[in-house]
Amino acid sequence: MRIDLQGKYLRVLDSGEGIRKDLLLGWRQKKGDPWLLAEDNLINRMVLGLDYMNIVACNSRESRCLFPKDLMPFQVADVRKMYHLQNCLNANPMGLGKTVETIKYLQSNNAKCVLIVCPKIIREQWKEQLFRWGNLKAKIYDGQAKVTPGIWIVNYDKLRNESTCSKFKNFQWEFLVLDEAHKIKSRSAKQTLAVKTIPAAHRVALTGTPILRYVDDLWSILNFLDPRYTSKSYYTFVDYFCKQQHTPWGDKIVGLTDNVERVALLNKLLDIISIRNASVNVAQGKTHEVVKLPMSKIQRDLYRKEKQLLLDELPEHCTIANGAVLTLRLMQTTSWPGLYLGDKEVGPKFEWILELLQNNPEEKVVVFSVFEKTVSALVSYLNENKVRAVKITGKQKAEENENSREKFISQGQHSARVLAGTIGAMGQGYDGLQQVSHTMVFIDRDWSPEILKQAEDRLHRMGQEHLVNIYYLECTGSFDQHVGRINRTKADDIREALNDES
Repeated sequence: MRIDLQGKYLRVLDSGEGIRKDLLLGWRQKKGDPWLLAEDNLINRMVLGLDYMNIVACNSRESRCLFPKDLMPFQVADVRKMYHLQNCLNANPMGLGKTVETIKYLQSNNAKCVLIVCPKIIREQWKEQLFRWGNLKAKIYDGQAKVTPGIWIVNYDKLRNESTCSKFKNFQWEFLVLDEAHKIKSRSAKQTLAVKTIPAAHRVALTGTPILRYVDDLWSILNFLDPRYTSKSYYTFVDYFCKQQHTPWGDKIVGLTDNVERVALLNKLLDIISIRNASVNVAQGKTHEVVKLPMSKIQRDLYRKEKQLLLDELPEHCTIANGAVLTLRLMQTTSWPGLYLGDKEVGPKFEWILELLQNNPEEKVVVFSVFEKTVSALVSYLNENKVRAVKITGKQKAEENENSREKFISQGQHSARVLAGTIGAMGQGYDGLQQVSHTMVFIDRDWSPEILKQAEDRLHRMGQEHLVNIYYLECTGSFDQHVGRINRTKADDIREALNDES
């Protein structure tokens, strides 16, 4: 068999040697012509027995041993693999540290010109994590007139605007990182078309759910990373990897192809270019992450007004217990500003929780708050956005609370994905949650660390088979970060915390 490289195609002499045309992804051959023309992609190179590492590996890099002391062993291996790939898909499940791995990868490359595209609600989180884990200083794009080389963070919605997107196309980036990359699964969406036009030497896609529904979700992500990872045509990719059902309205995708050889080739492709650690055994452990979220202008104005009122009312000599009661109203402005500003002002914490659920559609999540009204508002907000949520609070009857628990731990079409409760009502006594969930979110904190630990143990207990991921949400420049950390009994401690907006 003779194979010549012809531009973006492989010219193959079909001399009766049994070329597996049925396994080639994108090819054509004129009748009577012994030569066939196949796309030069990763699948075809594997089928034809050609070297494929030269299109996936970063051969220009010298071998370097990376031993980050603050990573788990599997994360060290992940960073090493990312380092030696030209472009990479990090498809680790939630909780295994995709963000941290990517930051260490950027740090190991001494990255200086990086564009990170992510949902708006986690821009500040990316900025904080870049500095914390990689000592990398980043700027958030928020309408600046000019974009110069450096480390930038921009949200998907901004890139839909052509004039904004053009600012990021003026030069080539060293690294282009897409967080929650499944947001470009729609091949014709403006944000998908935009990110594909931004020039970058290396591309990284992060998503724990590269396939939200059917395998065709992969096409846009792989095509973004490198067109050679897929067929040039979406429809060719679908015909090859998808099972389709003929209907009067056209063909409908109903699942993955039944062709085991094609499935094996897809898995091999993903093994080569992606990080997938679904089998990592980190059971019975806990991860804690503080998520810092920016307040809107109207929320910040409310917060400052309430803070000043509190400072004026705080007595000269009072205990922490008495001072804590006075801070409750201030805490509520960061947990759910809609209590004072109207239901439409849900605040960044609700938005972050919804984003988490939309990005991880198979996950069930337990949410805690100190406030019953915050819990009720969150449940209403999630249900309005088509995420089924139930609650456990002290104001409900015992039968209602038990019914909520049953809906959460049950499986099936009518089960709930979110169980939200007050720390007082649900922080102890409820078992079985650990059998269906390993993700917990605290909208706000109780003053007692021991009470918070009891609440964490609703998931971190006997019967839990996964790493428990615990998120504490804080509004930047607010009192959130100090709740539960003030151990002395002077009112000065509260005053100091209130005035700390760092």
